[in-house]
Amino acid sequence: MNVSDARDLGAFIPKDLDDMGLDPYEFRIYCRLCRRAGAGVARESVESMAEACKMSVRKVQGCLKALIEKELVTFELVTGRPTNYYLA
Repeated sequence: MNVSDARDLGAFIPKDLDDMGLDPYEFRIYCRLCRRAGAGVARESVESMAEACKMSVRKVQGCLKALIEKELVTFELVTGRPTNYYLA
């Protein structure tokens, strides 16, 4: 008998990230930034992240602050455009 699973689960969580102690909301926002980061930079508004991740804008702002304090993310403000978030 041959059993195959054709699902593309595609998710691999590195041990260091899994052991970092992020709360579920911080983890979700970090994963969102990782998925959106092309050439190491993610450009997305807080409002868009909040909608996509089913969180309030305030919650996303708090998560981003925590990720910056934990040195997982840095950012660059760009006038008239979404903030650039860089993965550390």
